[in-house]
Amino acid sequence: MKIVKSVLLALSLSISFSAIANEITSVIAGNGEYAPYSGKKLRNGGIITNITTSAFAEVGVSVDYEYTSWTRVMDLTKSAKFDLTPGWRKNKEREKTLLFSDPIIDDEIYFFHLKSLDFDWTNLFDLDQYDIGSVRTYFYGDEFKRQTENGRLKNQKTSDDLYNFKKLLRKRIDIMPVSRFVGKNILRTKFQAWENDAVTFHPKPVYSSSLYLLVSKKHPNGQEIINTFNEGLKKLKASGKYQKILDELLAQ
Repeated sequence: MKIVKSVLLALSLSISFSAIANEITSVIAGNGEYAPYSGKKLRNGGIITNITTSAFAEVGVSVDYEYTSWTRVMDLTKSAKFDLTPGWRKNKEREKTLLFSDPIIDDEIYFFHLKSLDFDWTNLFDLDQYDIGSVRTYFYGDEFKRQTENGRLKNQKTSDDLYNFKKLLRKRIDIMPVSRFVGKNILRTKFQAWENDAVTFHPKPVYSSSLYLLVSKKHPNGQEIINTFNEGLKKLKASGKYQKILDELLAQ
């Protein structure tokens, strides 16, 4: 009799959970500054923020964004205090604790450097003569992570790309990996024209990947949030609105 009651209780809870999960009407997202992809003062919050908001709107869900440091965004998302956070790369470490949506957007990272530096590379082993500047919380691919952690490459970690560009212009580092659109945006909006003109990037990508929306595996409605977003993203693409948002990025 106790077994029957337990089974009935489990079924009851399962049905209740499904009913609640299917009635998601709003979510709280952790976000940070990563122009042109995301930013509190950017038009529509930036490209990825706009896609996220628009995709959820397609399925009747509103999104409230809370802006803080990316480190804190990740911590609060992992603990399920934020429902989600958009715009992250996938890696093995994150897959242990987080659920990933369908890809939001594809992105490529390049090595930026001064035009005065005669820089070329074929593989990471060509880089041991250079001082590299990276961002502490960013992911540049498994091989880059491995070669910097084992000391094969000289890597100076900082808090953000802006600080690395300042170091680059002062010749305190030689090269820095950064998303092409992010790098060009920083140079255009944060530096003088002559400083912008002094910097270029190598055409060979360091790392190519997609950016995803993340939800903690601890979140009680985690998979439902992912499924809801994926459904909205498909509708956004089918409507043609997704491509219009992308065109805004490509025009920059």
